[in-house]
Amino acid sequence: MTGGAGEGESGVRGLRGQPSGECGMGLLDVVKAKLAAYPSITYEADDRSIAVPPASPEGFTVSLELEGPGCIVFYEGWHQHFESEEEALNCFGLGLTSACRLRVYRRGGRAYRWTMQYLKEGRWWFGGTVGLLFFPFWRRREVVVLRNDRIPIAELEGREDAGE
Repeated sequence: MTGGAGEGESGVRGLRGQPSGECGMGLLDVVKAKLAAYPSITYEADDRSIAVPPASPEGFTVSLELEGPGCIVFYEGWHQHFESEEEALNCFGLGLTSACRLRVYRRGGRAYRWTMQYLKEGRWWFGGTVGLLFFPFWRRREVVVLRNDRIPIAELEGREDAGE
C-alpha cells in the first residue's frame, strides 16, 4: 500500500527550485545547492540519491532517489513517487521542516506503518500511509510521532505566514 503527500498537492511548498519536468541527475545538484544554505545539515549522497539524517532521535531521515524517469522521496519507510522535479523538491524540503510529521507504528519495536501528515492553516492534514503486509501483529503496539526542524518553514515558503 502506498500513498503520500500531495499527488501534486501537499499544500506546503518545499525547497523552491526552478527545475521542472522529469527527475534527472541535475536534481541532486539542486538539492545539494539548496542544503548548502544550512551548514548544520549534513547529508550522504551518491550519483543516484541523497539522504539527510535526523538531527535528533525525535526526527526522521529524509531522502530522495532517482528512479527511471522519476524519483522517490522517502521519510524513513514512507515514500512517494514523483515525475516532477518541482514536486519532489517540495516534498523533500517539507520533510526537513516542523510542518511535517511522521507517525511510525511499531509492533515489538519493529516499524510496520508510516503515516505522513503536514501542517496547513493551523491544522494537521493526512498526507498518506505506507505499510508492510507482513509484520508481528501479535506483538505490543507502539506509535511514535517524529518531526524534523532542520529548516524554518518560513524560509521555505518565502513568506512570514508560512505553515499557518
